[in-house]
Amino acid sequence: MGKGDSSSTTTTTTSTALSEGVLKMILLYYTYVAIYMSLSFVVIVYNKYILDPKMYNL
Repeated sequence: MGKGDSSSTTTTTTSTALSEGVLKMILLYYTYVAIYMSLSFVVIVYNKYILDPKMYNL
């Protein structure tokens, strides 16, 4: 009785800790993707205005 309860509690605790670690990694990856997309958007908009011929009266 005590041995079975102990192992199931350990499994649940390990599973919960693993889930929290996986969740943190997923959030970290989504943060990286969001930062990458934001910076890409800023570069695209910046280049659009820098390369606009109207700015240089051409």
